[in-house]
Amino acid sequence: MRAFATAMRLIFADRNMAVDAVWYPAGGLPPVPVRLVPSAPDEVQEFNGARLVSGTLRAQARLDQMPNPAKGDRVEIGAQPYAVQAVPQKDAQNLTWAFDLVPVP
Repeated sequence: MRAFATAMRLIFADRNMAVDAVWYPAGGLPPVPVRLVPSAPDEVQEFNGARLVSGTLRAQARLDQMPNPAKGDRVEIGAQPYAVQAVPQKDAQNLTWAFDLVPVP
């Protein structure tokens, strides 16, 4: 597992793979600078027999930088604020969180 942890540290340090962000935990705790690996896959959903394709924004964060994210927390990437839409999920090695983000107007 040490090789996987090393690889994840390198991915999060790579400026082509990860971005700087600020995490605002719910409850008024102080903001925390973090690195995120964003992805924007299309999601296909069925509705009344129609297939709808919508864009999503997902992100991964290192567990050691973001120890307890929760639904409703805020994340700012650049000047754009986002809200964590659902309960974040840990990866199998307990190294990263994955969560969906929605823009905050």
